[in-house]
Amino acid sequence: SLDWTPVLPGDILTGVKGRYREAQIVLESTEPTASPSVEELTILAVPAPTIEVSSPIDGTPLEPGTVLLSGLALPGLLRREDGSNLPNRIVLVTVNGQPVDALDPAGNFFAQIDIKLGQNGFTIEAMDAFGQTAQTAPLVISDRAVS
Repeated sequence: SLDWTPVLPGDILTGVKGRYREAQIVLESTEPTASPSVEELTILAVPAPTIEVSSPIDGTPLEPGTVLLSGLALPGLLRREDGSNLPNRIVLVTVNGQPVDALDPAGNFFAQIDIKLGQNGFTIEAMDAFGQTAQTAPLVISDRAVS
């Protein structure tokens, strides 16, 4: 992971290695002789989503067949100075690149998954309204028969 790169007013970002985002602002005026300017600009950095798998529990012995994978994906929230949260929501959850069967407005997700003989790895990814993503480490589920 790279450290955040501080950028001071007037700095030109050439050859800078680090974590930063670029904001481009175009000012236009309806008055031909006016010179528009920016007095203040606030850029908010919203945290990435989080994912929690409820079922099946990682490493739970399961017999081959179809099981219901369920969990909760929450968007990153950023509290504004006035105490309100910047609106954000989960717009997509996938399992191994395929959209889940159901995703409710609260972020609860459900997907039917096939368990085959051997180890089964599942990658779950969530995307928020800002296009930010989070991914779980592959969820490995054993196919050993429950005793």
